[in-house]
Amino acid sequence: MANKVYPLWMKKVVEGNGPFWAGALWKAVLVDVSYVYDDAHEFLSSIAGGDRVATSAVLSSVAVLADGVINADPAEFAAFTGADAPSLVVYHDTVGADSLKELALFFDDLTGLPVHPANVPVTMNWNTGADKIARL
Repeated sequence: MANKVYPLWMKKVVEGNGPFWAGALWKAVLVDVSYVYDDAHEFLSSIAGGDRVATSAVLSSVAVLADGVINADPAEFAAFTGADAPSLVVYHDTVGADSLKELALFFDDLTGLPVHPANVPVTMNWNTGADKIARL
């Protein structure tokens, strides 16, 4: 597979129904091999709790750059153990149930993936090229 933008989030952004990248709270979740990306997935509740290996702190320095490029500081994960995580999902962190937290981006081709938990903090760096996290 390849890195993907969840189409239901992109549709909302294009229609002006957000959540927009800048000004919102975003987190990343490392997921194990049991999670299978699907274009129909819209909310964090689409990822079973048992498939979530670790959740990052809120992403900082979230910004929209020229030409629709989105960026943020690296995703920081506190020390954790568990299953290997071959993928990472970025989602809109809101107050309330997982059924309200919108999925935005899926990565399975990112330097540092797969993550092999070793009970140490993990930093996931985004692409350093022109497209940074993603070009929308």
